[in-house]
Amino acid sequence: MATTDSPIKNLPNELLSNVLSELSTKELLPVVSVSHRFCSLATRILHRRLATTASLPGNEVILECYHPSAKISTPYLACRYLGTASSDGPSINEQNPSFVHLRKMYSCFRPVIMEENRRRRFRYGWSVQTLAGSTQLQIAAEDILDETAHQEVYLDEGERFSQLCTVTNVVTHGSRPGLFTRHVNISEGVIRVFRHWLSSMMSRQSTLQSGASSSSSSSSSADGATIASSGTFSSNDSRILWVDRTKDIGLRFKVTPGPETRGTIFEDEPPVFYNLIYEELIIRTSTLLLAVEEAAVKYVAHSGKDIIIASI
Repeated sequence: MATTDSPIKNLPNELLSNVLSELSTKELLPVVSVSHRFCSLATRILHRRLATTASLPGNEVILECYHPSAKISTPYLACRYLGTASSDGPSINEQNPSFVHLRKMYSCFRPVIMEENRRRRFRYGWSVQTLAGSTQLQIAAEDILDETAHQEVYLDEGERFSQLCTVTNVVTHGSRPGLFTRHVNISEGVIRVFRHWLSSMMSRQSTLQSGASSSSSSSSSADGATIASSGTFSSNDSRILWVDRTKDIGLRFKVTPGPETRGTIFEDEPPVFYNLIYEELIIRTSTLLLAVEEAAVKYVAHSGKDIIIASI
């Protein structure tokens, strides 16, 4: 019985690659299972797209991260691209990438205060009793010049954790600040910041600082290294708080002490106050790629239909 091969199989790799390149990422993924040849070509196309998308040319990631009761008063953060990193293994082979390794590629960003908000840092406040007496912390604007983004966490006596709501979006800026012509949600989730995690991060930070003080030449590498600069990281790294179970999006903070609160020496879990400094937002690049392609499909022409995202 005669068999007839599909004409597309007889195409040279260059032409077949051009044909497959016209497919969207969602359309291209099923092609991987057709044959080894198709898998190899599709993998190279996907790898090129991931490498191009990682830095988000023409787009930007914005992050909203807030205590549930401070949603309205907390402005969103801009995210500056730092680089890429691979999880749980060596970096992806640029010359011969493997399809199963593509999901290990992450894009790294540094959340910073938006330029229009850099002189107004909004703080979530509690009434706390300090060792020096009673003090009232308020939601207020502070005169600051730096762009470092902070998040304050307060745990009352016996409270095991605090929650932070996180929303990540891919946007394209419109005609004015705060206006976007494209807007695609990547994820929405809740991070639980546990008391024991805060304590362990403080201990880790103290250890790094004591080591850096004994060797000044290593201070910058010990305290300032990023996942992007390392190139690889473990998905089980305790410094990363993952937004979702699939570990598509995570946040890395530097934990510093807040104002000392009054408690008795007999309390097992006294009131504590910490300041979380945003160091890195990491997003699985394949998730980012799908969001960017969706944003392109949903492109809104400049006809007065800009999307407004603003904080009061």
